[in-house]
Amino acid sequence: MLSVSRRQTVTAFLLAILMVSAPLLTIQTAKLNRSAELDDTKSPLMTIAHADCVTANITISEAYPGSSSWIELSNSGSTCDLGGWHVSDRDQQGSGNDGSEISNGTTIDGSGFLTLSYSTDFSFYIDSDEEELYLAARNVDSDDADLIVEWDADSRDGYGWDSGRDGSFEVCSSTYDWNEPNETTAGSANLCNGDPIVLYALDGSSWEEDPDSVGDSSAEMAWNTQNLVSGSQYYIYYSWSTAAATDSGDEYFTADGSDVTFELNSVQGWTCYVEIYAYIEDSSGSTIEYYDRELDVESCPDTSNLYTIGGTNTILDFGNSYDLSAGSNSMRFGMYNPVVDMNYNLLVFVRADDEVITLFEDDFSTADATTLFIPWTITLQGHECDIEIELHLNVQVNSYVWVRSKLQ
Repeated sequence: MLSVSRRQTVTAFLLAILMVSAPLLTIQTAKLNRSAELDDTKSPLMTIAHADCVTANITISEAYPGSSSWIELSNSGSTCDLGGWHVSDRDQQGSGNDGSEISNGTTIDGSGFLTLSYSTDFSFYIDSDEEELYLAARNVDSDDADLIVEWDADSRDGYGWDSGRDGSFEVCSSTYDWNEPNETTAGSANLCNGDPIVLYALDGSSWEEDPDSVGDSSAEMAWNTQNLVSGSQYYIYYSWSTAAATDSGDEYFTADGSDVTFELNSVQGWTCYVEIYAYIEDSSGSTIEYYDRELDVESCPDTSNLYTIGGTNTILDFGNSYDLSAGSNSMRFGMYNPVVDMNYNLLVFVRADDEVITLFEDDFSTADATTLFIPWTITLQGHECDIEIELHLNVQVNSYVWVRSKLQ
């Protein structure tokens, strides 16, 4: 048993330990409290608010139609907030609908891409046949939405979208076109590999890619095949036709980057258009690309001096409106400086609400270069709303051939 003095010594020793430990516990408790404060501030410090996206920096860079459709947005600026923006299509715009809203807090990386998916991010069905896609920033009404992308049933190659030969509608060098089925790149940069075949026309001493016109009815043409898989087998068929001539050709070849060349050879100086058609098949016999377009011929006889005069002797501008009355409306066609002794044929269609109500045709020529006038009449019932006048002026090449001049 401890003595009193022994117990007092032990008690004093324990008190000394407690006195030394108390400051240490106080310091440690303060550290723990400070650590908790720091932990509480971690979440706000990690949240970064991004500025709203700038309209000029955001565009639709790629779109895929159908039940698996998606829209790819690209951002040429810095990381920004897309929340509250709207995407819409032609049908929604037509009904005054703002479209589908991008969720709040959605961001798009700087120089990056964002993919929106059908039924998840937007509710409208993207039509492969004919479509328009719109984009609007936050608080912008549907009436002010920007039309970014549009395509029609013919597209650039003259044929509509087909899942077997077409992929997505992508932009490359500011031009939109359908790419190939294996070239869709949702959420990343577009490949822009180009079409399997590209038409070239020799313009002077240089080749013009994908021309809208050719200089003359006799021209050197070529199908560029550099975008085909080197070493693979292909078959190409092509044809061209004008009002006075036609020709065609085909070829089996192994792709090595060489051109497939052909020549136009129509009536010199009297050809105003040329229709060019082609398709190319791979080794399995599947058509991978079409081409079907009408090109202007720059040497076509000038008919820009043809004009129409209304009943008040007003020269009609076909881009503007002109009031007509119920009943008979006297009209005249005039032609400045017609070519002497040239035989012309004028064919006129007058449509009201998409129905032809007047068909007028006249053959004429002149022995001098004075202004020529041709009278005609439009008769209206009074219930018509919109009148459309379509003119075709043709010129005679010889005793057998007439060629179409430019549409007015």
